[in-house]
Amino acid sequence: MKTIFQTKLTNLTEQILEKSITLEVDGEGVMKVFRDTILNRHIYPQEFLLFIAKKAILNSSDGGIIGIASNIRVKRIKVALSQL
Repeated sequence: MKTIFQTKLTNLTEQILEKSITLEVDGEGVMKVFRDTILNRHIYPQEFLLFIAKKAILNSSDGGIIGIASNIRVKRIKVALSQL
């Protein structure tokens, strides 16, 4: 049995990654190969924080409790990331 995992950056500006896994199995003298490939958008921690912060500002401008809760979450996320 052999497993191969590969990642390839397919679009730098949109941060699109191609992830593929290949599993080769020799069962009773018969070689079987299984492959799966997916495209993912890679999100960096700073980009995620900016997204959350923008959502918090939009929600807090309505005077809703969602904006306040989001601001608290952003602070917690920043603290958690600073400890990594």
